[in-house]
Amino acid sequence: MKFAKYFYILTVGMSLALSFFSTPLLYAQQNDNQNSAPQQHVQVKLDNPLGTTKSVPELVRRFLDIVLKIGVPIVVLAIIWTGYLFIAARGKPEQLKKAKDSLFYTLIGAFVLLGAYAIAEAVVSTINAIRS
Repeated sequence: MKFAKYFYILTVGMSLALSFFSTPLLYAQQNDNQNSAPQQHVQVKLDNPLGTTKSVPELVRRFLDIVLKIGVPIVVLAIIWTGYLFIAARGKPEQLKKAKDSLFYTLIGAFVLLGAYAIAEAVVSTINAIRS
């Protein structure tokens, strides 16, 4: 127990010390010929990291589409698996309890998925209403 505590303190301390003392090494290299060449101004164009997405509501909708395309088939497969568990239980109380718990948690997951979609749609409609 003591060894683990001391090892943790040592590793955290070394990590912090390394991060503080190595910071000057991370600076960019300076040009030694600063006086001989005129400084050039560089223009940087930042591309939209979200691709064609132009607004937050559109981003939320796209994210929800991805989540629903993944989540709904998982819920359907979980319900099918739960049905199999009920059939395979054959009246045994322990296995029936496992199947009921599986159905309960599958339905909770489905409601969470549906609730997240409803909340996100409400947020998107609120943002659109504020914009108008």
